[in-house]
Amino acid sequence: MSNPADYFMTMMSRESIELDAISGTGSVFVDNDRIDQEYAKQIEMFDNSYQNSDLRSDPKEIHPGITELD
Repeated sequence: MSNPADYFMTMMSRESIELDAISGTGSVFVDNDRIDQEYAKQIEMFDNSYQNSDLRSDPKEIHPGITELD
């Protein structure tokens, strides 16, 4: 994974978790509830990382005089 877009698309994909589950167990039958939980955990981790990141842009910090539209 050398392309950041590929990494994020894989992270945001439920199918990648299914493939990991199938390859890990060698079984075609997977537990959908566990996959849903793992997917929600990945999305939450991704969102928390973004919200706490120094790279997150706050328009008010970049342009202090900006006002929101009504």
